Amino acid sequence: MEYGTASPEARAHRVTVHGVRIRFLQAGHGRPVLLLHGEGGVAENWCDVMAGLAHRYRALAVDLPGNGNSDPIAASTPAAQAAFLWRFLRTIGVSGTALVGHSLGGAVAVHMALRRPAHVSRLVLIGSTGMGRAMHPGLVLRAASPLGELSLLVPGIPLGPELLVTWLSLIGAARPGRLPPTWWHSQVRAASSPEALATALRAQRSITGPFGQRRLLLDHLRNLTMPTLVLWGVQDRVLPYRQALRAVQRLPDARLVLIPHSGHLLPVEAPGGVLDAVIPFLHAG
Repeated sequence: MEYGTASPEARAHRVTVHGVRIRFLQAGHGRPVLLLHGEGGVAENWCDVMAGLAHRYRALAVDLPGNGNSDPIAASTPAAQAAFLWRFLRTIGVSGTALVGHSLGGAVAVHMALRRPAHVSRLVLIGSTGMGRAMHPGLVLRAASPLGELSLLVPGIPLGPELLVTWLSLIGAARPGRLPPTWWHSQVRAASSPEALATALRAQRSITGPFGQRRLLLDHLRNLTMPTLVLWGVQDRVLPYRQALRAVQRLPDARLVLIPHSGHLLPVEAPGGVLDAVIPFLHAG
């Protein structure tokens, strides 16, 4: 399916939530859909997906606290982010929403749905953390060793941010050449900021230990009764797609879509495939 560019333009907004400044993008009108990026990402990671959703929905993509142009909050765990995001939604006048979370944003979406299940109409988990222990060993090493502190020195190294983003693209995408320039530029900006790198490291350490992922969510999935779509790239080298199979087995009302020839960075590497799965799922509601 092709998605044109005639959808309403995504516009940036800023709001203060309990003293914390949050930046988000908004496009379209209708039932709200909240899009949550992964570790170290920004709202712009969802721009192509927002363009497809905005024809029928009010698409909201937020810079998670401590990322992009949003202030940090005291705790970086998915549960803490989830509690804060419900306050954010109340501030902008949204009481209920569909949730779409990618990677770490998927874990945040699960915690949001567990916290207020009656206010989540549909849930989409895209390569979500928390569905198994396995994780790319390079990311485990970064989170569970002093290498994490060394990575904070990247902004002071010539071409350091560019090299870090290149590595992330090689493990995150099946075909790095498909990643749009906007993703590259936003990630280089983030990798050039010691504060953004520190936020990403704290978030990664909140879910990663020396043996891979911790704070697994599998035992909690049976409590999520809303329709849930689990979406995964078959060539995901960050979180293997067998974790999607385990998640679907535990969710009461789940659908599984595997996207071939795609890796972990689905919203930017294969936004058309994401929309082909997500739009019919949301329309069914």
